[in-house]
Amino acid sequence: MKFTPRTQKELDVMSLLSPGTYVFEVSKAEETVSKNGNPMIALDLKIFDDSGNVRKIKDWLVFIEGIAVCEKKIKNFCEAVSLMDKYDSGEVSDLHCEGKSGYCRIGAEEDNRGVMRNVILEYTKDMPNSFITMTHPTHEAVPTTNKFDDDIPF
Repeated sequence: MKFTPRTQKELDVMSLLSPGTYVFEVSKAEETVSKNGNPMIALDLKIFDDSGNVRKIKDWLVFIEGIAVCEKKIKNFCEAVSLMDKYDSGEVSDLHCEGKSGYCRIGAEEDNRGVMRNVILEYTKDMPNSFITMTHPTHEAVPTTNKFDDDIPF
């Protein structure tokens, strides 16, 4: 068997999703506290690529009063998953998030161990371009004749 040997970094990069907009679903949400003592919701997300494959990514909605990037992320998440009523009330819980789905923009970055990984750049209401151009299969009409010709009353 012949193959091209690759470094761990090359293998890590090959397994990443390309930057772009993807469908996500929250498979698990848990209210917790960040290392700095801020309230947050930890999210386990399923990300669906154009081929229907599923990747898992973790993300965190951290609330820090007055920090625009954190507050914007929470608002964008709520808009993406139709939770604006909860956002407008000023309270979102893990129970509201679990099972919700929407769209997110994915990028890649190197973590503190030097490993490349996918990250959520932004939650969005915008559909991925691949969904807009996707063709849907046509279904042939189902025949209306009964080929069994039964007289069974049920």
